[in-house]
Amino acid sequence: MNSNCKIIVVLSLLFAMVAPGLANAQTSSKLNTPALMEQYRPFADYPEGYQAVGLTDILYRSCPARDLEQPINVYWKAVKAASDWKFFRQRVEKINRFDPQNNAVVKLFLQKTEDKAAMAHLKMRRFAIELNAIAGDCGFSPSSLPYCNELPHFGDYHTNIDKIAQVRSVSGEMRMLAKRIDLGYEQIKASAAALAAAIYYLEAQTELYRAGNSTITDVINAFEQEESTRETFWKAILSYNQDIARYVVWTQAGQTYNPKQLAPLLLLNPRPATVFETTQNNAPNSKSLLDQRPDTYGNSNSGSTPDPTYPADVNPSGAAPQPDTQLQPSDPNINPLPTEPSYTPIIQNDSLRTPKIYQVAYTPSGELTTPNWFDVSVYKPAGAIAVTLKEYLSSFSPMYYQQATNQYWRASAQCQKLAVIITARRRAEEVQQKVFARLSDQGNSAQSSLFLLAMNVWKQTLAAEAIETQKAILKEQFGLNQLLSMAGAYSSQELWPITPFHTESYQVIENVPGLENDLTVKPLAGSINQEFSLMNQTRSALEQASAVVERDAASNSASFKDVITELQTEFYFATAFVNQTAEYNFSIGNYVQRWMYARKSPLSLDDFCQSIVSRMR
Repeated sequence: MNSNCKIIVVLSLLFAMVAPGLANAQTSSKLNTPALMEQYRPFADYPEGYQAVGLTDILYRSCPARDLEQPINVYWKAVKAASDWKFFRQRVEKINRFDPQNNAVVKLFLQKTEDKAAMAHLKMRRFAIELNAIAGDCGFSPSSLPYCNELPHFGDYHTNIDKIAQVRSVSGEMRMLAKRIDLGYEQIKASAAALAAAIYYLEAQTELYRAGNSTITDVINAFEQEESTRETFWKAILSYNQDIARYVVWTQAGQTYNPKQLAPLLLLNPRPATVFETTQNNAPNSKSLLDQRPDTYGNSNSGSTPDPTYPADVNPSGAAPQPDTQLQPSDPNINPLPTEPSYTPIIQNDSLRTPKIYQVAYTPSGELTTPNWFDVSVYKPAGAIAVTLKEYLSSFSPMYYQQATNQYWRASAQCQKLAVIITARRRAEEVQQKVFARLSDQGNSAQSSLFLLAMNVWKQTLAAEAIETQKAILKEQFGLNQLLSMAGAYSSQELWPITPFHTESYQVIENVPGLENDLTVKPLAGSINQEFSLMNQTRSALEQASAVVERDAASNSASFKDVITELQTEFYFATAFVNQTAEYNFSIGNYVQRWMYARKSPLSLDDFCQSIVSRMR
């Protein structure tokens, strides 16, 4: 065994009376996407005043001449609202078991949950009314609203983009959407892992509380954490289905509108239309490669419809290359991101009350390394092309400098967010190693186990957020190429901005001839000064947050819950600094553009770049 790597085995008894409950929690740690979707699906029985409808019903009721993405996406939002309504109503039942009438804290949390249930019902109603309005004259019964309870797509989706490109032209947006869909599936799995970990942590805290070894505040915090990770999970599901809807609409352009053939392209297991199917006469489409229902999930026993017969040159099981969710830096001189620790909860509820065992591999370290939050160049993926601001602007005339600069900064901000997330994940690993070693040395097995569970939620949440940011980068890269195409310099490359934001003070020129009475320049100048001040305050807060993390990670008295909260606070300030820096640079660019307008003569490319950034990388 490597001398630098130790295997620590913790016998986490969590008290004998807690073991039965934790045995049940074992199933939660194994929750996967379909199990979670089943758990959070809306109630099957629709409430009074509603009528259950599937997405196919909505497609039959939508006018083909209108934007089909709108009713599809509103339908999914309605499903999510119905799921929220069920979730909070069920949570009310769980909270009532904690005797809220005799505990003010629990009573307030119950009232908060009841309020959220009521708000979810109002959202569900609002989306139902919107769907009726979209349907127009083809709407549903005036005496009832559509109750949307069909599950969205949550399995792997084969876009077959390369096969489609062999028989027809595909746009840059279609290729971008195909990549986002591939990433979206990975995002769903990562967010499902975070949600499963949060459910497991909630059940563990609940059992500890019943055994008298935890507080009601800890349980409520675990409830809130489950809610937060569930929201992230649904966000990934909705984003995935929105991308699928847009992709399908693109592939069906120019074809006869047919809801019967459209639904299988949008759903994993489409529900047939109800009484509405007879209201339209739909001619069948000619089959396209996408019409072969390019989506798969699970096995033949999963309840999904059988796979169709594919063309000879299409491999339905040939999944697209999976993205590297470990996000390894491309620079070999940078240490790779640590792999997940090999801890495995083993819970057995038998007569011997076998303890829970955690095996965690970690490398003992001294001081925490100083995080390098904003270096985007080392995380450039293989195949992407590094491009400076000056190189990008060289394809544009001066009148488009500002528009192109703003798009460059938008892409750069997303790349920096990705660097922040990767750094936060690395930071979490380092902190986990230190705190777990400290808790283990203290013999605090119960706290060690809970700490690992809580840290797993945070790391999985970061993993899901990293994929969401990768999807955002694809969108902004598409925007970079779209502007180049408008300038006659078409590019299909994945451009990776590497020019750093301007983060120093910016000297605003006073009394510029021609700008004395300008209604935009003075407010912009004031914004620049205010945004620089705010950015500096956030940078200082980030430094302080990092110092607190380093202090408490090494402390023998700091609670592991405090350390995790401090990690999240540190991440918040790092992300806020990126957002504020981007806004600061947008304001600088707008000011320079206004100044150029007043001069009535453009700046050279070198002068323009030097006027908005401090380092011409």
